Parts: sequence; C-alpha cells; structure tokens
Amino acid sequence: MKNYTFSASTLSFYDNFSKDAYIASGTWPADGKDVSDEVFMKYNETPPEGKVLGSKGGIPAWVNAPEPTAEEIRSANANMRDNLIADAKSAMFLNQTKLLLGKATDAEKQSLASWVAYTDAVIATDLDNPQWPEAPKS
Repeated sequence: MKNYTFSASTLSFYDNFSKDAYIASGTWPADGKDVSDEVFMKYNETPPEGKVLGSKGGIPAWVNAPEPTAEEIRSANANMRDNLIADAKSAMFLNQTKLLLGKATDAEKQSLASWVAYTDAVIATDLDNPQWPEAPKS
C-alpha cells in the first residue's frame, strides 16, 4: 500500500492512513491516485521558480505559474510602497527627534528634508506603472 493519494481536482495530497476519516467526512477525492513517497516528497516542497503544483494525466507535476492579474500586481506594488515608506520612517526617526528637541545639525535637517521629499515621491507613485524614486544616500 502506498502512503499518499494525489487529487488532480484539489491539487492536494491525502494521507492514506487517514482514508477512513476522509471518507467518513465526505472529503476523500473521487479522482485520487496513489503516489509513491518519492513523488509526495518531490511535490510537497517549494516549487521551482516560476512553477506551481499542477497535474498532468492526474498525477502531480510542476506547471508554469499563471501570469499575475492586474489586481495582484497592484497589490504587490502597494506592498512595495508600504515597505519603502516604513524604511523611510525608520531612517527619519532619529533626525525628527533631534529636530523636535532643537538639537538637529544642518546636515541632519537636510537629510530629513531629503527623506520627506522621497516619502512624498513614493506616496505619489502610480501603483499601476511604478517608477520608484531612489532613496536618499544618507
């Protein structure tokens, strides 16, 4: 008896030792095919770059990942924007504190102004076609 079953319809592996429980709960796949431990191990890992778990002939296979949707691209760009803003806030923190306490040097004030301008540019970036600004050197 093989230890695992693969379902092409759910793109999932099922532990054959738990088959009775799956059947009792109505979740055992009708299209399941037994696969070797080696096949399970191969396809239960992180897929190669640009691939996702799929099925060919009812057995697991790495297939080309679908192109991201416009919404997925926009969401990834929004995450990038948020990360860039968080990095900028971190870079500005000490100089902002010094400025509030009246202890900032002219160089620190200039650095803070550069980071504020950078943050404004990041916020204004078009998420559908981003051209990310370059972060200040300081």
